[in-house]
Amino acid sequence: MEIRLASLDDVKDIVEVHCSDVDKWYKWVNGRKIEDRYENLSVKDKWSQGGPWMCIEICSIHLNYLLINGQYPLVALINDKVVGELELYIGFERELKISF
Repeated sequence: MEIRLASLDDVKDIVEVHCSDVDKWYKWVNGRKIEDRYENLSVKDKWSQGGPWMCIEICSIHLNYLLINGQYPLVALINDKVVGELELYIGFERELKISF
């Protein structure tokens, strides 16, 4: 297994990994949840079933945001195929200032 920093070229594969365990897809019509095919769902409907990783459009924006902000989206590969994704956030705690 290889682990490396993700790139925007990995978006389609990341989405496929996250969508791979969804048995049924749903969309909202007039306030009702209706089963439908993935291809027929809006971006909002896809996002509502798992977040930004569920559609190429939002995943691209999300991944780009991580990359330009110095974070570490990682992909796991087996035989050059993406089989997993992880997002490592590096942050700093601000100093606690207490006044008495």
